Amino acid sequence: MKGSNLGRIRDVNVHAILDAIYDYGPISRTEIAEYLSLTPPAITFNVAPLLESGLLYEIQGSVNKGESRLGRPRVLLDFRADAFYVIGVDIGPFATYICLTDIRGNALMKEEHPVCPSDYDAALRYISSVIAGVLDSSPVPRERIVGICLGIPGFVDNSAGVLRYGSVSKWRNKAVGVDISALVGLPCILENNARCRALSVEMFGDDHLPDTYVYLFIARGIGCQLKIGKRAYTGAGATAGEIGHMVLDRKGPLCPTCGNHGCLEAFSSEVSIRNNCIAMMESGRETLLSSICPDPHELTTGDILEAEKAGDKEVCRIMDDAMVNLGIALANAINILSPPLVLVDGYVMKVQRNVDTFMASVQDNLFGVGINEVDIRFVEFNKFRTAYGAAAKAIRIFVLKEKE
Repeated sequence: MKGSNLGRIRDVNVHAILDAIYDYGPISRTEIAEYLSLTPPAITFNVAPLLESGLLYEIQGSVNKGESRLGRPRVLLDFRADAFYVIGVDIGPFATYICLTDIRGNALMKEEHPVCPSDYDAALRYISSVIAGVLDSSPVPRERIVGICLGIPGFVDNSAGVLRYGSVSKWRNKAVGVDISALVGLPCILENNARCRALSVEMFGDDHLPDTYVYLFIARGIGCQLKIGKRAYTGAGATAGEIGHMVLDRKGPLCPTCGNHGCLEAFSSEVSIRNNCIAMMESGRETLLSSICPDPHELTTGDILEAEKAGDKEVCRIMDDAMVNLGIALANAINILSPPLVLVDGYVMKVQRNVDTFMASVQDNLFGVGINEVDIRFVEFNKFRTAYGAAAKAIRIFVLKEKE
């Protein structure tokens, strides 16, 4: 047991050291020791094999502040970005996105492919062929690609590596990562798509985020991921963060995802917004959508936003209702959780009037704090963000040695 405990302690220390270097590098051994409350010999012992492997490298830094210019310059540690590479895949509802990145998230390749088939066996063949295409054309040797992560909408049980329920695919209890790994010959893990998007901002963004924050993602569905102490809170059943199924009106419209009435997704998801616009077009009411997209069933969110920006009254009414309800839901989450930061990510937020309506609704429904006391930031929409975030998750597991 003693040896086993020492092994676990060593694993925990290695992850903590790598995490500190990833977040704050270039950084000295002394600074790492102070940050992690470890001894300098412990840092040296654990860093030595990482330097030998080529994962880390040393940089001659400046003299410490306050020391004589004749003092010894600090030796700083940082990651060698091109030491290893990972693949991130977004199994999205509208398309399949894939990227190959280095340790620092720099994309060497990124591709957009058609939507993945819903049949599970066909999907495995499709996903593996997309990954194989990247492996075959990769500019780096295959042995330096250390792992893959798939970003999937639904309930992902990270510890078991199982998709408990796919909110788009409707797959249940599928070990997708294991099955893909067997087909492509590389380790493969899973992560929820909204948690992937949060990770892409956290790890590849320009700003250091607080250890605890909320990430609201509005797309086909609506998710709200909570990070606590830099770890995603998934709950006992891997279902935490499903703000889209917060019931706002039990006599409200049918939710297109879960079948209950009055869920947030029944008011504010892209699916519901589109369905409401189609119903409005088919009712014969005057709308610019009829000229932008004559066939209602070919309508896209981009078409709807175009009509909104042009001042279409019927579209603006539908969007205002969606944004007001979205603001109510986020205000409820803030009232319950009181997070220091909320990040909002959604294609519908590309239109400023949606941002304004949403923020006004949040303000109207907050309790105990004003809107200026809550740090709410809007993330620039990027269709590859889930794939980048899946790559970030792969880096955390296969490079930074994070344990689920």
